[in-house]
Amino acid sequence: MFSSSYAFCTFGAGGHDEILYGWGYYCLDAPGEPNSCGVNDRDKRKDYASALLKYTQKLSNQLSRISPKELDWLANELNAGGKRQINALYSEEYSRRMGALFFDSLIKLFSEIQSPELDAYIKNHHNGLTDLTTKEASLWALAVEDMTNQIYHEILGRLFHAGTLDADIDEKYRENYVSLRDYINIAQTACVYHAHNIHENIISPFMRYQIYLGRE
Repeated sequence: MFSSSYAFCTFGAGGHDEILYGWGYYCLDAPGEPNSCGVNDRDKRKDYASALLKYTQKLSNQLSRISPKELDWLANELNAGGKRQINALYSEEYSRRMGALFFDSLIKLFSEIQSPELDAYIKNHHNGLTDLTTKEASLWALAVEDMTNQIYHEILGRLFHAGTLDADIDEKYRENYVSLRDYINIAQTACVYHAHNIHENIISPFMRYQIYLGRE
């Protein structure tokens, strides 16, 4: 079986390199002093979410959703237990279903993060020191949870290996990887980068700031 895959996180094609690879680890803040790299720059966070959203949508558009008939079959097989359940867990239908749930979740989260509705909420609820509210920070945290989910990584690896998803969608690496496995290895680094970047530059500084203010 192919090992876990972070392939969807190779965000780099489509002219978003500067946003996706230029937001590094150097932005750390002192307690009570939100930095301008994440927790106090709404426009930059929206640009980041927009680039992540566009790439996720590109992959999602490649994935055909399972039909109601296939969904019924999958539910029956998963509920059957034993060998039938095991076979269902490794089926194309299961991979497509889980992949769709994964993409749909991230698309929803990244869309909400950059939405005008959240802009309006922030305008009415921020404290004047940071424009990152608990509501937005929670959306980023949920995105990181999805991006580091080992089950989803395994499913995406299967989809790439089966050719259901096309690694060549990422033009940045099209001429640089020798094999699909090499591509996945590069992708693992990219996904870890983004998950870590969100945590270090958005979530963690925000939590430290809340602790500084004495809030739970």
